[in-house]
Amino acid sequence: MKTRSLRIDDFTFGETEKILANISISRNTCINEATSHYYKIQHKIF
Repeated sequence: MKTRSLRIDDFTFGETEKILANISISRNTCINEATSHYYKIQHKIF
């Protein structure tokens, strides 16, 4: 696993925090799953 630094705008961070308040997964897991989903979609497009 590699460590990455992300710059997330305040709106996106706030929305992520709202979602995470309602579900029981960590912020890191949420970001990893979202990134994985994004790349799967990108591979289908190309």
